[in-house]
Amino acid sequence: MSSQRAVNRPADGVDNRPAPQETHPAPPVSVQPVPWLTVEEAAQYLSVKPRTLLLRTRQGKVRGYPLSGTRRHVWRYRYADLDAAMLHMPSVALPKRRDE
Repeated sequence: MSSQRAVNRPADGVDNRPAPQETHPAPPVSVQPVPWLTVEEAAQYLSVKPRTLLLRTRQGKVRGYPLSGTRRHVWRYRYADLDAAMLHMPSVALPKRRDE
């Protein structure tokens, strides 16, 4: 037995298979860039103060993305992350009214 593997070839030695063509991925139909929000814009969207949003970001309750290359953290936010955070944020309970 020879050490080479057997290759299936036609008897006449001619390969009738079409040559493989290069395939390029199709361009995305509509790719919208994800808008990044500043702390002020995100806080306004959530109806909270910017300091509250920064606190919740540091606590891990709201997902934020720190920009690199800055001495202090500069945060950016996405709408999808803010919407997800709103589902898990406790709502403010109003005090009960006393009936007099």
